[in-house]
Amino acid sequence: MATVNASNKLFEIDDTIPLTCTFIATETEGDHVVYIIKVTRGFDTKYSWEIRKRYSEFDELNSQLKLFNYELPLPPKKAFGNMKREFLSTRQIGLQVYNQKTLRFRFISLQAQSIKIGWNEISLNHNVINY
Repeated sequence: MATVNASNKLFEIDDTIPLTCTFIATETEGDHVVYIIKVTRGFDTKYSWEIRKRYSEFDELNSQLKLFNYELPLPPKKAFGNMKREFLSTRQIGLQVYNQKTLRFRFISLQAQSIKIGWNEISLNHNVINY
């Protein structure tokens, strides 16, 4: 069990059950794209939910991880043509690979408050175990 400080509340989670994330869609919102990600803890669908993330949030996470000497393969930025279907499909696959690699590191999964990114905080809020 791990105790996590999320939204100024302490939660206990069963960190022995892995998280999985699957990119299920992209949506265009004005001048940017949002990736819709299904997060699941274990195999039971009652412990799954969706989160929405922009590429800039992956980029911010990657910058923070570099401070801790984690070098992960984030798909590159692209200034022009970044709304084209083929590009989005390729980027989504790259982000899926990137996200799978972040989930392999226990440090990232449990120390989100040290990294100061709300990713795992959002995920963990949905996985509170009540005793």
